[in-house]
Amino acid sequence: MQISYQWLQTWVKPSWSVEMLIERLTAAGIELEGMQVLPHDIYLEFKITPNRGDCLSILGLAREVALLSETAFVDPTFGFKIPDPHPHNPLQSTGEGTITPLEKGVNILIESPGCLVYRGRTIMGINLKAVTPAWMEARLQASQISLIHPIVDILNYVMLELGQPMHAFDLDKITGSIKVRASKPGESLVLLDNREVALKAETLCIADDVGPLALAGTMGGFLSSVTNITTNVFLESAWFEPSFIARQARFYGIQSDSAYRYERGVDLALAERALDRATQLVIELCSGEGGPISQAGVIQKQRPMILLRASRLLTLLGVAVDVETVENILTRVGCAVKAVTGGWEINPPMHRLDITLEVDLIEEVGRVYGYDRLPVLPLKVVLNSHKVSESAVQEGRLLAALVDRGYNEVITYSFVSSSLQAWADPNTSPKQLLNPITQEMGCMRTQVWPSLVETWSYNRDRQQDHLKIFEFGHRYAQDGSQVSVIAGLWAGRCSSVNWSDVSRAVDFFDLKGDLEGLFDLWGETVTFVATEHPSLHPGQTAHIIVAGKPVGILGALHPKVQTDLGLTEPVIVFELLYEELRARQTLVTSLSKFPSIRRDLALLLPEGCAVSLLLETIRETVGSWLEDCLVFDVYQGKGISEGKKSIALGLILQHPERTFRDEEVEQCIERVKQVLEVRHSALLRE
Repeated sequence: MQISYQWLQTWVKPSWSVEMLIERLTAAGIELEGMQVLPHDIYLEFKITPNRGDCLSILGLAREVALLSETAFVDPTFGFKIPDPHPHNPLQSTGEGTITPLEKGVNILIESPGCLVYRGRTIMGINLKAVTPAWMEARLQASQISLIHPIVDILNYVMLELGQPMHAFDLDKITGSIKVRASKPGESLVLLDNREVALKAETLCIADDVGPLALAGTMGGFLSSVTNITTNVFLESAWFEPSFIARQARFYGIQSDSAYRYERGVDLALAERALDRATQLVIELCSGEGGPISQAGVIQKQRPMILLRASRLLTLLGVAVDVETVENILTRVGCAVKAVTGGWEINPPMHRLDITLEVDLIEEVGRVYGYDRLPVLPLKVVLNSHKVSESAVQEGRLLAALVDRGYNEVITYSFVSSSLQAWADPNTSPKQLLNPITQEMGCMRTQVWPSLVETWSYNRDRQQDHLKIFEFGHRYAQDGSQVSVIAGLWAGRCSSVNWSDVSRAVDFFDLKGDLEGLFDLWGETVTFVATEHPSLHPGQTAHIIVAGKPVGILGALHPKVQTDLGLTEPVIVFELLYEELRARQTLVTSLSKFPSIRRDLALLLPEGCAVSLLLETIRETVGSWLEDCLVFDVYQGKGISEGKKSIALGLILQHPERTFRDEEVEQCIERVKQVLEVRHSALLRE
């Protein structure tokens, strides 16, 4: 926000130099972005943080300067009273004489929770020859606001002066009552920039009996705007819910001074004062007759009480600020302060919407007291070690195991576009966001894969042909509940180009091998059971089973999905349920000191028989004697009947307590052959 230094001095005159003023404001969180020194004035541009919407005005900055400098704050009053049928808030003016108010105002109806207060006033008989005075023009230009029309310029001036956005309608273009309501299906509006927009459902708008006149707090409508032939106007001053304005400003792509202030929060009690100030200036500069205040909504008189504990103040600031200083600072902030046992009961001022918690009050005390006066002390941290199960694999070890295998951890948004969600999980309805950051982040993901695939696509477009990534995150159900998962992706080539091996594309079995290695952390045997998923390749998708319980899924992206996403390289993904992994216990056994024995079997079996079933049968049959079982050859082709395949297995046997006898080994192998033949039609290949 850029302002005139001379204008600021009409409200507050600290004893500081301009340089000291800038230094103290910056130290208190209001940073100078630029300064322009002119012969007659100095233009100061401040960077106002989003939580300090109250400083987006001369009034707000003057309050802040008076607070920090302990200088008297001059809150101007504007002239004397003009008769008003609503004496609760009389109109004021610096002009001479009186103006007879109109008999009747405009009827106001609030039909949406997005508006709490709406005030308006009619002014009749505007002088068509009126012009914006030079002093006002200079102050507007100092704040980088262009001149438009005397009425509009006055409202912009009041917005800069007091912080209340306002709008002016051509009264003759309003039919019936003014309604603050949500838009209806099929409605549209031509905005002030001549852009016609179809109104999204539940858009907060200002309407009359015919239809929408303006986007509330965001931008006015072209057809009801003030022009060079306007003689009667209706001035609007209202309070709109920040979330409503922020949502529709982003949806319609509008960046206006009004929306900028409303979405950061405006003083709820400011609407009537700003309306009176604007009316006074319109009557002074443009003539006319002021009507009564038209109103709807109730002004909140007081903010909720906050308990500030002296002990908490000491803990967070690290310095004992005396009671008188604390009370003085908070009183100057505008709070109502009441001393109680152990602290204070505080009612924040209406204009400080950023003060809602005890820590906010402590921040104010520290900020005004001076961060440079707070002592530099070493942190005192009480370290309490927690019990760690020796048999449980910790989260960090699990993630480190993936890093050890060449994966990079990523952190992505939990929001995805509806189109990505549709291919990832077409059978599940995601939870839609009411106020998405962008249109590409409109719903909560029900799978983590879309986020990882987006990451791969981004990297691939930047000449990265190989990517192994994982994320420890959440997926979300329609009801908003979340499930912790570890999801991963391997895409592109299996390895970098090298002299000793042929570079090839990654496949299902590469990632399957990584997961088998991961489950070695538990000493568990993991099996993979073929399954189907709408976004994964049929025939290359499997449930991950440990101890008879599914703990995740693995698969290659479906060819149609790859085509739709414009991906030509293979993409393999997996997802593991973290809670299932965390519940598993590491199996620890002693190492046998006796020699092991290996026996190889070449089996001929039906082509559709899964090797995992063979291995499971062998483990069940051999029991604790089986140290390992290796698949070292798979063959189909010449010499093998159609519909059959040859599998070569290496069985490694080891007794935990003694050396095997030859007859024991032979009996064990014979029993394995018999069981495999009965269960899987597997015959010993000759």
